[in-house]
Amino acid sequence: MNKRIGFISGLLLGAFFLLVSCGGAPVKEMDEARAALDKAKEADAKVYAVKEYKDAEDDFLMAVTYTNQNKNGEAKEKALASKAKAEESYKLSVQTRARTIYENNKSLITKAKEVYADKIKPAEYASAVSNNLKVGQFIDQSNFTAAYETGAPIEKSLKSIIAECRQLLDSAKLSLENVQSRYAWAEKSEIVKKYAMAELEQAKPLIAESASSLSSGDPKTSSDKSYQADKLITAALDKANAAYKKSLEKPAVKPQPDPVPQTDEELDKKKAAEEMKKANEILEKIKKDKDKKGSFLDKNTHDFTLSYSPMIMFAQGLLKIDSSQLIPETNKNKTLTPAEKEAMMPKEVPDEEVTIELVEKYYQLAQDAYDKAEYLDAVDFAREAMRLAEILLNQQEGKTYTVVLNPKDRDCLWKIAARMYDNNAWMWPIIWKANTGQIKDPDLIYPDQVFKIPPSIIK
Repeated sequence: MNKRIGFISGLLLGAFFLLVSCGGAPVKEMDEARAALDKAKEADAKVYAVKEYKDAEDDFLMAVTYTNQNKNGEAKEKALASKAKAEESYKLSVQTRARTIYENNKSLITKAKEVYADKIKPAEYASAVSNNLKVGQFIDQSNFTAAYETGAPIEKSLKSIIAECRQLLDSAKLSLENVQSRYAWAEKSEIVKKYAMAELEQAKPLIAESASSLSSGDPKTSSDKSYQADKLITAALDKANAAYKKSLEKPAVKPQPDPVPQTDEELDKKKAAEEMKKANEILEKIKKDKDKKGSFLDKNTHDFTLSYSPMIMFAQGLLKIDSSQLIPETNKNKTLTPAEKEAMMPKEVPDEEVTIELVEKYYQLAQDAYDKAEYLDAVDFAREAMRLAEILLNQQEGKTYTVVLNPKDRDCLWKIAARMYDNNAWMWPIIWKANTGQIKDPDLIYPDQVFKIPPSIIK
């Protein structure tokens, strides 16, 4: 009897241990799955093996859900599946990541060469190229971890090299553009032409060397040459202005026998008077044409513009350009310093922003300089007034547009206005009214028709 009870107790105890071992929570499998996911995450699987890593995460979450529901068999199955998918995502990620960093580095090396890194920072550039070749070798050997660990610092180094080279090139380019602009202005100055042209021309070969150095990838030499040229330009301007200032000093009047030969000042005065006369003539011509044509538009178009421009202006929300702000005010009672004169050198004003007011402003500057006996300044300002006036005169003729045959993108007045008036398609009636002889119906225009394009009323 006792033997029978012991046998039954043994069977029950065995069954209990069997149930525990088969039906308990899969703690070991869950821990392994979690560790595999962490390893894949550290290898950037979320970036380089997105789908595979997400599938592994989903299986792990299902395993947790089954465990909470005491479905330990299903939980174990999902934990094992999660581990396998996480390990697969890790392998895929380390391979993709290594190849990506290798290709990115190759692209950065190309960009670095475009900004002359091989000349500006030759040692760093050569090191990056050499080390990236090793990355390629590691990939060929399927040593993806070593490939990534070697390639990641190269990427950071190349980005730094490119940024530094670009900064040096941009700085050298800006210095060159500034010195070229100063030289161009000084070269036009009558004062410099008369008193310091030889000194100014010493800067010209240095500017050429600066440009050549920059184009060949040597920003340091370019900047040095620009600096040297700028010093020469400053010295020439100082000399010219000093000589000019001295020439303006009135010496004590001494009796002179007749006939008296013309002095330099008298010759300069004569030249200034001639230039101002030319400037005044062309300015008066522009004013007459404007009065006649109404902002350089023919009468019909001008009348149409007057009728509709308030509505157009309101719809577009445009502001009137104050051309007087494009150059500084002057004080008739004050003699300008060399720095102030240089500050008045003509700004880069787009042709479409040139107005009669701007021409008049420069003419007034010439008149002020003439009244103060600064005749060479008067010459410079009068010539700038004439240059701007010529731009206005050229605008009187206007532009033309030839209608194009294009079945896929048929021409119409709306599209033509957008092209000719800086995307202001709403100005199409201006073109219509300027070409009523050809356009009977604004919806019907034909290939090869040539339309007059009046200047923009916005300007």
